[in-house]
Amino acid sequence: MSIRLHQLSALCLICNLILPSGYSHGQPLSLSTEREFVLLSEMATCDTVSVGRDLSGVVHSVGNVLISPLRWDGGDALIAGGFVIAATGSFLLDDEMREVMLRNTSKLNDNLERIGFSYGAPQYAGPGAVAVYLSGIIADNRWLRETGLMLAETIISTGIIQVPLKIITGRARPEANKGNHSFMLFKGVGQERSSFFSGHAMIAFGYSTVLARQIDNVFATIGLYGLAALTPLARMYRDRHWLSDAFIGSALGVFVGNTIVNSHRGLESGDSGLLILPTGVGVSITMRF
Repeated sequence: MSIRLHQLSALCLICNLILPSGYSHGQPLSLSTEREFVLLSEMATCDTVSVGRDLSGVVHSVGNVLISPLRWDGGDALIAGGFVIAATGSFLLDDEMREVMLRNTSKLNDNLERIGFSYGAPQYAGPGAVAVYLSGIIADNRWLRETGLMLAETIISTGIIQVPLKIITGRARPEANKGNHSFMLFKGVGQERSSFFSGHAMIAFGYSTVLARQIDNVFATIGLYGLAALTPLARMYRDRHWLSDAFIGSALGVFVGNTIVNSHRGLESGDSGLLILPTGVGVSITMRF
């Protein structure tokens, strides 16, 4: 879609309708006006199809995140094993890290906490993703449009993974002073027991992973991951999450971001995955390995 073409066509149509041109109510439309109606109709149809494909691509990417462990090879399994070991080790350091955070309150750290919280907050990340996507549509910029989709898919994937787990595990937040081993199955609906794991950290690292791979610049990558690191630190600083919550959320964010980018690039090259596309009579669902 070209915004200039849209504006020009709409302007021509309006001028033909309201300016004196020999046309009055009840007379047939001129050939030029009919062509403008056809042009606008074709562009609207094209935009609808494109947005429909974008939406089906969201389902494709999120589906790939959820089923990707089914396609892991030996190297992936080894990485997953290392993650489990590191996550277990982070549990052992929960209390020590909490003490460090509580001892180091300051005005500077308060300001950094606000930055870190905002970067991983879904109420800001969601509109940010939509803004990037819409900017891509308006500017007819494929990079912006696809990046916006990836960021939105990161938030959706985070919600699908994190929300059920925090409800099921019912882990007490540090501020509740119940200890880092306090879990109650299916009691994580309230805020006091929704510690496991940090959704803010997952969004922040997912965002930075997507942006780093899309921008593909070493300095941007350093800056983006540095910004993402503020989010788990902010959540621990406010006594909302344990070190293990923050570590697991951050690692899963990197995993989700990479899987989503790979999904988009795999979709373009016809690689494996869950593919859902609109058809003339409904939708087509295909699983490719």
